[in-house]
Amino acid sequence: MKKIIGLLLSVILLFVFIACDEGIPVGGVDTEWYNDTDRSFSLRTAAELAGLSELVENGEDFDGRTIALLENIDLNGISWKPIGTEETPFKGIIQSENGITISNLSIASEIQSTIADGQHVAGFIGFLGGGGVKNITFADARISVGEDVAAAVVAGFMNGGVIEEVTVNNADIRGGWNSDMGAIAGKLYDSGSITDCVVTGTSIILDAGNRTYSGCNIGGIVGSFSHEGEETAKTISGNEVDLSGDPEAEFAILDYMKEEGMPLPVGGIIGQIGGNTNGTVSGNTLVLADADQIAKGNGGIVTGYSQEFYGYSANKGSCGDKTWENESNYDSPVVSEKLR
Repeated sequence: MKKIIGLLLSVILLFVFIACDEGIPVGGVDTEWYNDTDRSFSLRTAAELAGLSELVENGEDFDGRTIALLENIDLNGISWKPIGTEETPFKGIIQSENGITISNLSIASEIQSTIADGQHVAGFIGFLGGGGVKNITFADARISVGEDVAAAVVAGFMNGGVIEEVTVNNADIRGGWNSDMGAIAGKLYDSGSITDCVVTGTSIILDAGNRTYSGCNIGGIVGSFSHEGEETAKTISGNEVDLSGDPEAEFAILDYMKEEGMPLPVGGIIGQIGGNTNGTVSGNTLVLADADQIAKGNGGIVTGYSQEFYGYSANKGSCGDKTWENESNYDSPVVSEKLR
């Protein structure tokens, strides 16, 4: 009997080891819920959600299909395989009616990529190419990746689609040089919108490794808001980043070699707006407990070429009883000076 029990325990431990090693939630991968004919699917478990990632990796982009999450899902801190690849970006809609929570998302490696400005990607969704994510909360996410990564809790690389009414609570995001990192999206490229999202108690830390920070961008909503060649309009509106409830939360680039005359590309809402980018940034709010929470006081609501950017209006920030509007490192004093 002892030998049988020992053998069963060994099998269980082996399964857990394999699940952890391959980025599979304990409980495995369940794709039995999927068929070729339905346009909408209802998921309840981490295994079913992992099945979605596998289906997309194998060629089903879910364009025009809806994934409804019916119950809170705990990913248990097991290494997550992002949904969507370079070959098959995710184009479906993931949503909930009652604001369910996905907790304990953990990402410790990135997906290989050549199209995201040469960066790899990491996030709950790796590549979002349409569709979107709606009315979902992500709690206690942990992302730790290397250099050259577009990383975020919700979508690493976003080119099309919408992210709306999504909340990120208590996330910790860390990466290396030449990365774009945000709580909602790492990089928003030629098209797409992020609206009415909330970020609280979150830290985003980029270690530049004693190199120039050129190409290193971090923001509370999105790291980089850019394009290459022809593009359609992008929108960042109605979002709120609130760090006031956690004085330890911060957005910062460490060990960088500052280029003379250049601001640090760390923003409470957007890390960097590329020159001549087409889109709208309006009605976003940044709330701080201390100005040092944004790059030791050297960051504003947005950094980048906002003065060349249409639709940049009605953004506001506050720190205690001090407030400011439309803060940008290129055309306004830095936050630490503004609040004196």
